[in-house]
Amino acid sequence: MRSLLFVPADSERKLARAPQSGADALILDLEDSVVPANRSAARAQARAFLAATEDAGIRRYVRINPPGKRSGAR
Repeated sequence: MRSLLFVPADSERKLARAPQSGADALILDLEDSVVPANRSAARAQARAFLAATEDAGIRRYVRINPPGKRSGAR
């Protein structure tokens, strides 16, 4: 892979544009780029995006907090 595009999963606009970016893989970010108050909505949008692009031939990954880490804790 040459290029990875990190996409905040709480941004419908950025998710919609991501498949046309030309990146080799899309990383749906549910961690640092999403404020804790928006994470529930971001998870729902990420699920919808993954379902909608299942047959699009795009490598897609989801970035999450490590197990045991409280949401938003540092």
